[in-house]
Amino acid sequence: MLAGIAYLSLVPVWDPDFPGPFDQLPHAVAYAVLTAVLLAILPPRSSTDTPWAGAIALGLSLIIFGSLMELAQAVVGRDVESADAIANAVGVGVALAVWYVLRRTRTGTSPTVTTMGPAHDA
Repeated sequence: MLAGIAYLSLVPVWDPDFPGPFDQLPHAVAYAVLTAVLLAILPPRSSTDTPWAGAIALGLSLIIFGSLMELAQAVVGRDVESADAIANAVGVGVALAVWYVLRRTRTGTSPTVTTMGPAHDA
């Protein structure tokens, strides 16, 4: 899926008016779906990681990937548009927000980092 997005980001466009005025919608949808799939299939980075820490790391990685794909379009003769990079990030953010709500609803708790408590505050 990641390779497919990279390919579609870098292949020359046969019609410069495609997909028209709603160009950012496919960007947001593609990155939302990619984020959701990766959140579902990737294991935590370690047994001590909180789910939220892994999700944030994944989200930041995909935002960086999307931005680099947008910059790489200059090399293949396509237009570099900051609106596309923003749409990519919005898609990642929407998927993370849905993941957070679903996880909180399913577990009854927030997937946030917890402190060790007063005994460990030194």
